[in-house]
Amino acid sequence: VNANRLQVRKIKALEHKMQYDLREIIVRAGAPVEIQFENPDLMPHNFVLGAPGSMEAIGLAGDAETTSPDAAKRDYVPEHPAVLQHTKLVQPNTTVSIRFMAPDKPGEYPFLCTYPGHWRVMNGVMHVLEELPETSGGEGSFVRLWDSFELSPPIDIVNSIDPARGAHL
Repeated sequence: VNANRLQVRKIKALEHKMQYDLREIIVRAGAPVEIQFENPDLMPHNFVLGAPGSMEAIGLAGDAETTSPDAAKRDYVPEHPAVLQHTKLVQPNTTVSIRFMAPDKPGEYPFLCTYPGHWRVMNGVMHVLEELPETSGGEGSFVRLWDSFELSPPIDIVNSIDPARGAHL
């Protein structure tokens, strides 16, 4: 695997949930990254990448943006030293991309939406690793946020289970 190959990571907002579809992204340290952020939701969102341990500080700074008359011009991205990268405010049914070099230092870098009030539920972690695990397949977006309905069997299957049949096996 070419260490300098562009690592494309796709993430999108979940409709009506104020969440990203991924809670984790994996990238190789010091290599180029492109984040493609799709927003099919009715609300605007952004993608802000912060330094390790900075999610709450950036989120609270984002909340404070609501009192700033220039917040919309800055796409609700707070002027905070821990903000490493960010998209513009992504309007509904729009996709934007940003390119940057992944941090050289391995660690857990939070990402969050800093549109007022979103960061507490709309966040995740970008894992920066020295080497990518084989399971990532170079995409790094194999982690999925499952809905509880997807993990439960359909109710008609549950109702058709015969406990007596299981006792004879």
